Amino acid sequence: PSRQVPTIEDGSFRLTEASAILKYLAATANAPEYPTDLKERARPALLAALDAGAVDPGASVWDRLLTSAKSVVRVRKIDAAEDDTGLEATIARIEKALNENRLPDVLAEIKNLPPESATKIAQWQKEVAARNSVDDAIATVENELKAALTAPAAASPAAPKE
Repeated sequence: PSRQVPTIEDGSFRLTEASAILKYLAATANAPEYPTDLKERARPALLAALDAGAVDPGASVWDRLLTSAKSVVRVRKIDAAEDDTGLEATIARIEKALNENRLPDVLAEIKNLPPESATKIAQWQKEVAARNSVDDAIATVENELKAALTAPAAASPAAPKE
């Protein structure tokens, strides 16, 4: 409505685009609320969730050793049907959604994990939720800016007659 462009200046550096400004502020403030490497941290977190779900507390020593050995060499699903509720299927859907930048779907699938697996990725889940919140805020600001820039200009008051 005010027909002004958001701007930030840091020394001789200048940005005039809202989402770039928000990302710049998050990066320069070292904000953990806007992690940039979710995909890199996903693999160890999701593997820990798989391992936690694979261990049966009532299993024999031999079965636990076998489960541990299986964690060294992993053969698992990379895609899964929506109706498959198994741990590997859920992890596969989380990875697929993450790779497609569908963070709301990642968060929804995390809710389907068994508690022992969900505990292993709790910190990563917080980072995904924070990143999703920031992405939503950026989208809102961008939409408001686009609406403001495409709205018809308000009639300016007539100049006083002399």
